[in-house]
Amino acid sequence: MKVVKCERKGSICKELMKCRRMDVVELAVELIKEGGLVVYPTDTLYGLGANVFNAEAVGKVFEAKDRPDHLPISVAVSDPDMMNQVAKLTPWTRKVIEALIPRPITFVLPKRKKLPGVVTGGSDKVGVRIPNHMFALDMITLSGPITTTSANLHEGHEPHTIRSAIRQLGDAVDLYVDCGKTAFNSHSTLLDLSAGTVRGAKVLREGAADEGDILDIVAMTSER
Repeated sequence: MKVVKCERKGSICKELMKCRRMDVVELAVELIKEGGLVVYPTDTLYGLGANVFNAEAVGKVFEAKDRPDHLPISVAVSDPDMMNQVAKLTPWTRKVIEALIPRPITFVLPKRKKLPGVVTGGSDKVGVRIPNHMFALDMITLSGPITTTSANLHEGHEPHTIRSAIRQLGDAVDLYVDCGKTAFNSHSTLLDLSAGTVRGAKVLREGAADEGDILDIVAMTSER
C-alpha cells in the first residue's frame, strides 16, 4: 500500500490546464494497466479505480469492498467519446450529457457488449460519469475507463477524505492519492437516460446535483 499526498491541493488547481503531479498520475495509470487498484479523488467521493475491461481487476474491487457481486459498479470516463466505448449513446443522449457536464451526475445508459458483465452485475445497462476533478480526468485520459465505485466497504462510511478510505480498505489497495476533502458531501445524482427519450428520463437517486435543474435541462434538449 502506498499513499501519495498532493501538497498544493485546493482552488489553485482550477487555474491549471493539467494536474501538477503528473508523476503521480503516471504511477496510478501504470498500476491500473497492470491490474491494480487505485483510490483517487473525484468531485463527490473518493473512488476505487480498476481497469473495467480487466474482469480480474474488477473482481478485486468487489473483494476489497466486500461488495455482493450481483450489484453493478459505475464507470468513470474523461469525456463523451470515451463514454461511447462502454455505453451506447444516441445523438440525443449525447446532447443531454454535454449540456449537463460538469455536474456531479452518473448517467445510466445501455452498455456495450465488450464491457464485462461483472461490472454491471449482469445488467444490460451501465452507470457512467465524468468526474469534475483534474487528477481524475488526467488519469482516466491516459488509462481509459475505470471503475468509480466509492472507496469504502459495502454500506460503509462515504469517503470524503483519503483517511476514511484507508481506514476501510487498508492494504487491499495498491495506491491512495490524497488531494484533500472532496468538493461535495454527497454521492453523484443518478440519471437514467437508457430509454433515449425526454419522457423516459428519470432521476433514480438524489445526490450532489439538483434534480429539478437536471430535469429542466433534459426537458429543454430536443430529441431531433
